[in-house]
Amino acid sequence: MRRTIWIIFICLGWIISLAQNVRVEWLKQLEIPPKKNCRVPIFSPDGKYLSFEIHDNENAYLYLYDIATDRFVQLGKTEEAAQTGMFGTLTRRGTEFTGHITWWYDREEESLVFDFVHTPTFGRRVLYQGWIDEGESIEKFRNREFDTDVYEKYDRMRGITIVRYPGLSHKSVNGIPWVVFADKQSLYLFNHGRYDLPVKITSPTGLWADLMAQFSPDDRRLVFIRDSRENTDIGLITLRATSAGLSKINEELIISGKAIEVSPAWSPNGRWIAYFSDKGHSRNFSIWIYELETGKTYPVVDNVEVTEDRRQTPTWVGNYGLIFVRRDIKKGYPIMYYDLQTRREILVRTGTVNNLSTTVHQLSGREFLLAFTARGQENTEQEEYIWTKLYLAKLIID
Repeated sequence: MRRTIWIIFICLGWIISLAQNVRVEWLKQLEIPPKKNCRVPIFSPDGKYLSFEIHDNENAYLYLYDIATDRFVQLGKTEEAAQTGMFGTLTRRGTEFTGHITWWYDREEESLVFDFVHTPTFGRRVLYQGWIDEGESIEKFRNREFDTDVYEKYDRMRGITIVRYPGLSHKSVNGIPWVVFADKQSLYLFNHGRYDLPVKITSPTGLWADLMAQFSPDDRRLVFIRDSRENTDIGLITLRATSAGLSKINEELIISGKAIEVSPAWSPNGRWIAYFSDKGHSRNFSIWIYELETGKTYPVVDNVEVTEDRRQTPTWVGNYGLIFVRRDIKKGYPIMYYDLQTRREILVRTGTVNNLSTTVHQLSGREFLLAFTARGQENTEQEEYIWTKLYLAKLIID
């Protein structure tokens, strides 16, 4: 009996030693436009900037935030800058969409490149590119129209009028970045440096559409979703790099069925893909993991909040775990951390409620920056919950 109790104590001690502790070292609400709905925060690869979208009815506007200077800038001219006439009459351009940003870091030049989508005219969504050289300020973009020298515009691409969900490669291929994007139905690969025409790499049939492709960390694969009105599957494309660039050598659906399986995200080591699925619980999503080596899939976290357009993927915290928002209205939709090794869920104490989108940047070791949106803080007035705000925090996992 004593030996059994002793073994139990040893096992408990081992479990406790594996348990992770998540500490919020500091947290602040960022100075962004007030009374706006902030969505989709994304860190630049070097962690110096945050991009985010402001949604206003049917319109979306793209912003960059400089973490070091605590300043932001809207890409394109602001509404205030568009005022004209003797009395500053406000002119609007109708429904406008600017978003779907993706980043790339040029290690040789130590500069940042970002692609995004903008609506220059009704019925079109065009691919644009911007860049921030070493030592430059994001002020270069303030009140600058999209048809100026601070942007590159790719609008002559073999009749493609709708560009959606661009994703840049992590490294260069023959010295330049590549981008994968979707039109209304298919996926394309595009070489920025040589200005070649995009190459179609998928051709779904019927009501299916291929969307939201992402390069693996080694740029040898693409994960994407195949979407329809009834369900969504996840596919994988294997790529080959040659002197001519990138080309497709294989395509397969790795996750398919009657469930909705969306928003795949690569782990930093490229060994796993995390995704949302409502398998077994219609419209109630869990986080699942797909193992590249074995092909196994399994759920790790139940009852999670998924953003409306499903662009916000599960958030990897290094290769250690995942950050997610618990779908629990009584607890104010808290931010949680799931540790892969101990299989524990830990509350991230942010003091915010009605949390939405999350993104993480690894600083060093087990220190991370966490950016997220939330509608309010604990113990505040009810009207504070209306608008989504942007927060930045430093996490330490030990």
